[in-house]
Amino acid sequence: MNNLQSLYDSLKEQGQNEGSFETGIDLEKWRELGENGVAIPMKIHLNGFSMMPLIRAEKDIVTIIPLVRKPMVGDIVLFRRTDGKNIVHRVYKVLPDEIQTWGDNCQKADAPTRSEDIYGLVISVEKDGKTYQLDTDKQRAYGIRWMKCGRSVWMALQKVKSIGSKIIRRIFPVLFRGRGAF
Repeated sequence: MNNLQSLYDSLKEQGQNEGSFETGIDLEKWRELGENGVAIPMKIHLNGFSMMPLIRAEKDIVTIIPLVRKPMVGDIVLFRRTDGKNIVHRVYKVLPDEIQTWGDNCQKADAPTRSEDIYGLVISVEKDGKTYQLDTDKQRAYGIRWMKCGRSVWMALQKVKSIGSKIIRRIFPVLFRGRGAF
């Protein structure tokens, strides 16, 4: 248990509320603790937009625990891609030795990820001072519905917004001189 305690202490010293995966938190050690029954929640802001609108980049805070059970379709997981980048996406398919994920704001599913590269489970998101549990049967069902039809509607709305912005910029170019994106 000394080894586990030293792992726990080193993670605690690194700070669990830092801003991203690149801050020095050793995910391997964090995962090892989880595999040994010590599930330390990690709270972080995500950097990308792939989980919009559920999780807003650098605004909402997600809480992740080491994976303590096999992921299920609709869960949101933390995994490491083959290029070494850490990603948070929703489980789309559970295959015998792999998991396929898909970001809520992405047009296509990710390549399958080996089960051993799944590090954690997102259990909640803090949005505007309120915390929403994401590891419940009800939330998984919402996630499955999102994957089946909500994503299409969201993507269509994003496309309409983009086209509308271009039209408005062409009609009223003088209003947007020197400004960023609409």
